[in-house]
Amino acid sequence: MSLYDNIGLKYNAVKYTPWGRLELFNFKKHIQPLLTKPNTNVLDLGCGTGFYTELLAEWGATTVTAVDVSTTMLAGAKARIRNSRYASIVEFFQRDGLKPTVYGPKPQSYDLIAGVWFLNYAKDFKELVCMFSTIRKNLRHGGVFVGVCMHPVEDVYNFIIHHNSKVWAMTGLEDIYQDRLPGDAGFVFKAVFHPPKDVRFGQTIEFEAYHLKKSLYEAAARLAGLQGNLEWQHCEFPDNLRGELGLNFDALDVQFFVVK
Repeated sequence: MSLYDNIGLKYNAVKYTPWGRLELFNFKKHIQPLLTKPNTNVLDLGCGTGFYTELLAEWGATTVTAVDVSTTMLAGAKARIRNSRYASIVEFFQRDGLKPTVYGPKPQSYDLIAGVWFLNYAKDFKELVCMFSTIRKNLRHGGVFVGVCMHPVEDVYNFIIHHNSKVWAMTGLEDIYQDRLPGDAGFVFKAVFHPPKDVRFGQTIEFEAYHLKKSLYEAAARLAGLQGNLEWQHCEFPDNLRGELGLNFDALDVQFFVVK
């Protein structure tokens, strides 16, 4: 059973935190321009409760195929889309992203693949290659993968030392780093969300994931067969959210991993 089966719809509250709004602002900025072309078929890996699945359809996708390992999260995503005007263009699969799978009618059927906090569930290089293999099997030649990842650094330990957890906590998120991974690949961390009290299902949410070294992401993408440009895009902090949190500098950093 996936750990997210226990979290279920409570995860929706994360999107109401300042952190969730920061993520939405930047994800939309990077991915919406890619949805302006006609006949854009999208694969949403790690779709969770369908928050971005619905938005990908709203922003212009011709079709969206949504995949998640958790049956509970997927049930929430199906319910969300069932009650929307996009039900006819969205298809769901309950699958493990670590098992390379073709989701379209044939290999490389998708013009765009989204992986919002998908790659961070690979605990080592081997699992990361498996995830990128799924992307390669489904991404058409000339297509684009956009993933949201932890900060790309080689020295994760040094990053942790300088990580401003107090500033992050202002957004409703705490990253608590725990054990070092074998082979100095990175660290296990616990993400702890504190949703606003006035939000439904506003309980604290905790789950573990992995922060791997930057070079492992890049090497895994190449080993899996992705041959396009690899780009890291910085997160932009909108002024209205910066003002709400009382920040006057870019203290927070989420990274977008783009393969074109």
